[in-house]
Amino acid sequence: MKPIAFFGLSGVGKTTLAHGLVDLAPDQFSLIPITTSRLPRDDDNLRYIEFLSQNDFISSRDKGCFAMSWQQDGSYYGYRRKYLENTQKTPILTCSLSAIQVLKEYGAITVLIKGDGIKGLEARGSDEVRKNRILINIKNTEKYLNQPWFKENIDIEYDQIWEDIPQSIQKLYDSIIDIFE
Repeated sequence: MKPIAFFGLSGVGKTTLAHGLVDLAPDQFSLIPITTSRLPRDDDNLRYIEFLSQNDFISSRDKGCFAMSWQQDGSYYGYRRKYLENTQKTPILTCSLSAIQVLKEYGAITVLIKGDGIKGLEARGSDEVRKNRILINIKNTEKYLNQPWFKENIDIEYDQIWEDIPQSIQKLYDSIIDIFE
């Protein structure tokens, strides 16, 4: 089963849309937890992120526990085989922009979520945390989103509508179903 991988800047609504799709069609979709060696942030949902030390991540990767993994800014990220290979539902992955080629090689349908990242970041921690995420968004726009190779790896570009989340979820669902048909 091909996973659906959501990409986008911080705050654009990747996680909101992923949860919305699972709520809209729970028999079709499941949200798969990511594993990382980075430090936890205040706004992390521990149900969907597993934290390992760098050594434990590398050991698990070397034992073949991950279907895919990548490195970004000194931290490791990956999706465990047991979650991707033992599901009867279409897996939804929320991914960092740096993973686009790894996910395409795995066969994922890639969805670039675009929208008002500032709006989405309003609910995230302190002013310092938001400012840091905005600076990362600026860096990632140049490093990934503005690059032709990145755009060539995107199957669906989707504009998130914060003002009408239910409609936004339904429109994204329709876009994804079109690809499967």
